Amino acid sequence: MDTAIMAGYMNDWNRYKCNLTQMAKHGYNALIFTHANIHDGYIRMAQEFLNTYIGTELLSKDIQKAKLCGATRILITVSLTKNSFNPKGSPETLAHEIIRFLYLYGFDGINFGDAMDISPEYFDKLCSLIQKIDKSVLLAASPMLYQKRKSQTIQMHTKHSDYFYNVAIYNKRFDYIFLKAFNDPTINIDGYTEKDAEFISASFKQIKRTVPLKTKIAIGQPPNDTICKFSVFNRKDKKDLIYKLIKDQYESICEGQQFGGAVVWDVNADCKNSYRFVEAVKNSIEPMKHIKTGHRRPPYLFNYPHLNTNVS
Repeated sequence: MDTAIMAGYMNDWNRYKCNLTQMAKHGYNALIFTHANIHDGYIRMAQEFLNTYIGTELLSKDIQKAKLCGATRILITVSLTKNSFNPKGSPETLAHEIIRFLYLYGFDGINFGDAMDISPEYFDKLCSLIQKIDKSVLLAASPMLYQKRKSQTIQMHTKHSDYFYNVAIYNKRFDYIFLKAFNDPTINIDGYTEKDAEFISASFKQIKRTVPLKTKIAIGQPPNDTICKFSVFNRKDKKDLIYKLIKDQYESICEGQQFGGAVVWDVNADCKNSYRFVEAVKNSIEPMKHIKTGHRRPPYLFNYPHLNTNVS
């Protein structure tokens, strides 16, 4: 699939030890950057240094270099932690503020985390307005999975709501859903739990029935056994085969129309582990070929001379 991505979530940006350019060089063609907070009508980086003149410039240059090294998509995440998404005012005002923020750094889109706790209608309206302002901006979501007792199906939810995503998904707001297919020992699909590699394909086949064809589904996994308590890496009996089994699972679903690729939580841990996850999986993910690298910027919006982003 030419829309599939090899994505990695970057939890901690370090301009020297672990940065976006370094990740792109090792095979990540999409990166989901740390997280930002939204309070009232403003959005700011959670890592305070990145809100400064120097921090903004350094991160922007890293984004530019990562794209030159093959990264086609770099997104910012909001609402990963409690009380990190508290907007006030109209969704129109916030939509323009988000677009301004994306252009300031050079991000290609925004990923909404699993701590969302606002009206589903407000959220859907916000997404629709972002799409209206700039159709090139990617919208993604990172839901958790849950399964009702005695149910055979799985669903997506946030930490606060079982139905939060429903309106936005139905209205085709998302380009990608980054599915967290780990860390819940209670889920069982056709006899497979999240410690089985087969859960990758099983969860994809179930979730794709509930989302529009437009929305691509990328299945998320940890890079090793240091990130979470329950995952495929719990299978100590298959310790030497785990990366091959994961790769085989992605290959088994990569021809699906809604297949969006693979997501690693997080790339910092993969970096420390000699990039074993991305090295094993990247060649089974068809890169996006039809999308040109670079960020489109409408001429009527903002100018930032210190970042060489002036537009006429």
